[in-house]
Amino acid sequence: MINIKAGALPCSTGMELPLLTKVPQAAHLLGLHISSLDRLIQRGEIIPIRKLRHRLIPRSEIERFLNSGGENQEKGGQK
Repeated sequence: MINIKAGALPCSTGMELPLLTKVPQAAHLLGLHISSLDRLIQRGEIIPIRKLRHRLIPRSEIERFLNSGGENQEKGGQK
């Protein structure tokens, strides 16, 4: 299980993540394909925020999902 402290999730450039991340970027950070992240959203395992026409993933949702061990659910943990 990956443990990440709140506010400490770095992005690939070494900077902290923004408070809201678009779905493709969130999928990349989680190591998932966009369709896998879409399934997690549909199942309610990750809750996006809807702004205008965009689905944005809060940094807190990414941290919560990683801290819950959720990365195994989409990568073969469920059948």
